[in-house]
Amino acid sequence: MPFFISILVLFCCMTSASHAGEVDPFLAAGTQIRDCSSEINRHLNASIIEILADHPIPSSTSCEAAALHIMEQLGAQKYLFVNVGALNCELELWVEENEQIDKVPSDNCNGTNDLDTIYAPKLTFFGLWPTTVDPTINVSGINLGTEKLSHFLGSGYEYYKRYLGAIDTLPRRQAELNIIDWGVAMENSVIGVWAVGVFSYADLEANYQGYIMARDLCAKGKLKIHDDRWQLVQQVNIGDYVNPNWDEGYNTSGYTANRDKKVRGNLEQSQQCQSICWECVADQHQHYASWPKTRQDSSGFLDSSLSSSILALSRMDAGVNQEQLYTRVQQQYALPLLYRQWQARDRQACSTLPTLPLHDYCQTIITVPRSK
Repeated sequence: MPFFISILVLFCCMTSASHAGEVDPFLAAGTQIRDCSSEINRHLNASIIEILADHPIPSSTSCEAAALHIMEQLGAQKYLFVNVGALNCELELWVEENEQIDKVPSDNCNGTNDLDTIYAPKLTFFGLWPTTVDPTINVSGINLGTEKLSHFLGSGYEYYKRYLGAIDTLPRRQAELNIIDWGVAMENSVIGVWAVGVFSYADLEANYQGYIMARDLCAKGKLKIHDDRWQLVQQVNIGDYVNPNWDEGYNTSGYTANRDKKVRGNLEQSQQCQSICWECVADQHQHYASWPKTRQDSSGFLDSSLSSSILALSRMDAGVNQEQLYTRVQQQYALPLLYRQWQARDRQACSTLPTLPLHDYCQTIITVPRSK
């Protein structure tokens, strides 16, 4: 689908009744939240099994087509006869409505009161359509906004669909760079900067990991043919894909000048900075820094930070072979790559909006203790 059509379709979705939300990373900074990965895994795998039972996919269908169908059912919605990545996928809505899942804040399953957040007095898309501030949950030790689940499945579907559409004519790594580039363009426009004045690197990470999950359905042998149809023989574990770069309190977002001004003003008016346990934040980030970095997918990309490094280099030297670029980045970072260890060049390949740690925003309001 041409880029301008994607823009149009996503814009139309945003003007409909369903809206993606944003997370306020200050609300849950340093907070201990009970891990809900087991609940998510049960629901996610049950959904995949139900999809394959309700609409059996014959063995004559390729595994990749079967995986795309699963991702479409999990993460897409139909608008004007076109399936696009859902802004609020079923998994996200299920988590938000599930009272057994620990959330911050815990008193509103449909989004917290905007007056208590950095988005006061009201979070809107394009300054017109109201949307929600989503709660934070913990998945496999990582704090993340519930909207990341829709990025994981919805944008993951878009990434995988575009990858399959390009792989017949492009080298594999170039096809992957193209889908990352598409995600960057979306974040710079209708689902990020244009809509709410926020460029979220954590969204890009969730997008990319959703694509990896889709590809793993075949590459890791999770789908197999039994009784002449495709079946799930190995369960999906969301913990294989969640990492510290999903947490906007750690992998911070870029704000437009107008959004940045509003965020700072709201922090000054509220007690958010004063209520944060900054020692807890330091402990949490230290935990993130020691996160296992052993998982490397079959293309060699560890996470989207590394992919964006390759994207930045490819833009600087378009004539260099993608394999050579990958080797150069491997040598530069001496894999495994440290999370959040992005160079300014790499971030500028995505967005020119500045990013700051949370404590830098609060430092002008209170004295924030530094980690030891």
